[in-house]
Amino acid sequence: MFDTWLPLTFTDRPMSYVSYAGNDVLGLALWDTDGVPEATERAEDLLLAVLLADLVERETDALAAGGGEGRQRTRTTAVWQALARLADFAPLALPDTAPLDGMRAALARPGAEDAPDAARAAVEAVRAEAPRALRRAVEVALLPVTTLHDERMFIRSIQLFERLFSRVARALTLAVAAVRAGRPLDAAAFLESAGTRLPGATAPLYRILTTMPPESFAVIRDHTHGASAIQSRPYQLVETVSAKREAGAHSPEKGPVFTLDATLQEAFLAHSGGWDTGETRRLEAAMRQLDAAWCGMKRTHWGVTMKIIGRVPGTGGTTGADYLKAAAQVPLFPLLATG
Repeated sequence: MFDTWLPLTFTDRPMSYVSYAGNDVLGLALWDTDGVPEATERAEDLLLAVLLADLVERETDALAAGGGEGRQRTRTTAVWQALARLADFAPLALPDTAPLDGMRAALARPGAEDAPDAARAAVEAVRAEAPRALRRAVEVALLPVTTLHDERMFIRSIQLFERLFSRVARALTLAVAAVRAGRPLDAAAFLESAGTRLPGATAPLYRILTTMPPESFAVIRDHTHGASAIQSRPYQLVETVSAKREAGAHSPEKGPVFTLDATLQEAFLAHSGGWDTGETRRLEAAMRQLDAAWCGMKRTHWGVTMKIIGRVPGTGGTTGADYLKAAAQVPLFPLLATG
């Protein structure tokens, strides 16, 4: 872990988004799964849960230290609500959802006076499920470059989204393999899982990001020049595995380049003619469901960006919010969208 972590402490400019998000260190949490799909799924859910639990603890402490009112109350309530909905996007993290039920009950009471205690109980329940190596990876992957409390929230938020994007990318990759092997129902199951979890996470996690003060984000941007979300490997993999894009869409200045034998859209069109009609329809429905969830996530991202930074240029050389608005209009599977 030390060899992977040490390079993250170098603050070269321009900064790398991959390093800033701590992706390589957090990826170590999946090493003991031996590639077994079920074990990997559980490990990914636990990683999401521990990242969110850490954020809940930090914001709950900040609320107590600040007197419990104002902007911090808004943010802490948002992270509590996200944890209460953990089962919507990381259902394998907690075998016993009683702590989450307790959180929802506390938040529903007038004044939510019991919410801090319920939140701490849920945090402890999550950590009790996670191996020590996973907890340690989460701990050391938080490397802010400013002294702002807001940056800790920001880093944890982008780490959570990176894990969600990674889950979608893995589902798409598995779906391609299943389609090419003549198993359309397996492909549909992979996509259905991703298409359900993504919208379950989008609203509560972006709600947390909307509590970022524009003036704080301006400071963070100034200290992280070059680290742009368009460099996200999982995000670009999702877009690339889904369908062929225009030439240059994933050039080095806009993100990593991936070489694929076939995209899901190509594989579906090439193989679906030989399947039972019911199988074809189920897979197509799953593709459309995931497409809708992904585009919905991108539209929400654009809206949050407009709220926080307006129309200033993006740190990765893009037009910022205008770039995100245009990207949100591009479907994962263009031929299905026009069919």
